[in-house]
Amino acid sequence: MSSRELLERARAAGVILWRDGERLRWRGQSEVVAALLPDLAAHKAELMRLATDSELKALVCEVAFRHGFTDEQRQEALQIALGDAVAAIECFRTLVKQRRLTATIKTGKSYDNGY
Repeated sequence: MSSRELLERARAAGVILWRDGERLRWRGQSEVVAALLPDLAAHKAELMRLATDSELKALVCEVAFRHGFTDEQRQEALQIALGDAVAAIECFRTLVKQRRLTATIKTGKSYDNGY
């Protein structure tokens, strides 16, 4: 099984994977995660890359949408971000959190979707 197939299998089973520094984190039903653990450990490096790329793409898209980027600007931002994904993900997480905080203060509604 490839890392991408494992990631899809985990998602289908309700397991969410993300990168936290040099650790691969997950959230899901304990028995499901326990069954996946051997495969997760075997594919850790590639899963961390896939999880980082996936989250980074979502964050770049959100920032691009909120700031009115064109499709070309969004693609350029994503390519630059993927050049140093670990640093970029921290930067984009901060941008998104700041934007959500500002929106929450203005409207009184929370816009957090898990990032």
